[in-house]
Amino acid sequence: MPNYIHQLSEWPAFTWKPSENTSLTLLANYFDMKRGGSEQSLPISGTMYPNPVGGYLPRQFFLGEPGWNEERIKNTSVAYIFDHAFNESLRVQSTTRFISTESDYKTTGATNSGVLVNNRFYRRNAAASIPRRRAIDDLTCSRSRISP
Repeated sequence: MPNYIHQLSEWPAFTWKPSENTSLTLLANYFDMKRGGSEQSLPISGTMYPNPVGGYLPRQFFLGEPGWNEERIKNTSVAYIFDHAFNESLRVQSTTRFISTESDYKTTGATNSGVLVNNRFYRRNAAASIPRRRAIDDLTCSRSRISP
């Protein structure tokens, strides 16, 4: 099974300045990546040197399971940054971000670091991980300058 990568990434941003002292910036991020195939641990016997039982493994040898071995990551975030200076001494800044991440990882591969059993057989195992995460970050701060 050939390895492949499909990827899309967008990062739009927009800043609005209604006055000299005020700005509002909107930020967004969208990332979607899907790839197939996976790392394979193959033995020296059959790759670097001929295997005593079967010669060499074919170059397109794939330990995984077609249609199963793939990884997908989707990341979306939306944020704003608000900044306002009331005067030379007092400024307020507020930032909020929402982020959502989804990750699907499925693989089948050799166990025991790719060691062959009786120079013939691979032991394989399958694994899957499908975490989902969502978060909101918020930070508001004020800065003031105190004159003597």
